[in-house]
Amino acid sequence: MIKRIYKRLSNKKYDGYYKFMSYKKFQHKTIGEKERDVRGGGDEDSDEDFDEDSDDSRRAPIQPDNEEKNIKKKLMYKLPTKGVIKNLDNCILIIDEAHNITENDWGKAVKYIYNRSKNLRLILMTGTPMMHRAFEIVKLLNIVKLGTGEHLSVKDVFEGQNMNTLKSDGLKKIREFSRGYISYLRGLNPYSFPQRIDMGIIPKFKSLPPDRQMKYTPLVRCTMGKYQYFTYKENDNDKFNAAIKNIVDIVYPNPDSTKVGLHDPKILLRLQHTHDGE
Repeated sequence: MIKRIYKRLSNKKYDGYYKFMSYKKFQHKTIGEKERDVRGGGDEDSDEDFDEDSDDSRRAPIQPDNEEKNIKKKLMYKLPTKGVIKNLDNCILIIDEAHNITENDWGKAVKYIYNRSKNLRLILMTGTPMMHRAFEIVKLLNIVKLGTGEHLSVKDVFEGQNMNTLKSDGLKKIREFSRGYISYLRGLNPYSFPQRIDMGIIPKFKSLPPDRQMKYTPLVRCTMGKYQYFTYKENDNDKFNAAIKNIVDIVYPNPDSTKVGLHDPKILLRLQHTHDGE
């Protein structure tokens, strides 16, 4: 059913002028596929610098005659050769789940094509403008305001070691920067929507400095069972990456043992090798 709707909306015989594609497909048709960085200088999407002053949204469009050469040299992309999108003149670009395009190649593709297009309107839709870190709202707003010549730096709004502390005037700056650019769509009927009940407390950690303490998220303490706690402690080391460590949130049985609630760490290592592509 969904495919039929997409086909109908993109069929020009029926006045359909929409094209649907994934973030990855859009990237491949604009800036191309990112290759391995042969310079060994780190990842383009590193979070070491929270400031966006070096972002594409503030640079002037690259001159056409040097454009492909510049991108391939600087961003290490394999340029597209088929179905290339050179511009989106007089178009509307609608991006659903727009929080997925901050700090990655999908976002770079959007900024790149925006700078090459005339009269392009950009609509971002998201119900989660901040997924993991508060400063992500600034990154998203800078995409919203492409072409305005305005830019908001993360350091103007947040401070602290991990940019997780809102400055005294940070909220005011966000409010002024976003004024006139955000619309809200109300979902469920507010009269039938469940009442929110806040529980838990915000913990204080003696080992953390003030700027790294939790500020906004109350937690409900849940005591681990004996077996799960033992499993957690057994695997609390540097042998496993973060993704694999999440597995020990649940105690898995060991098929080679009749004991309940015990698993073999070697299984986790094999899973990690599979996850890492080894």
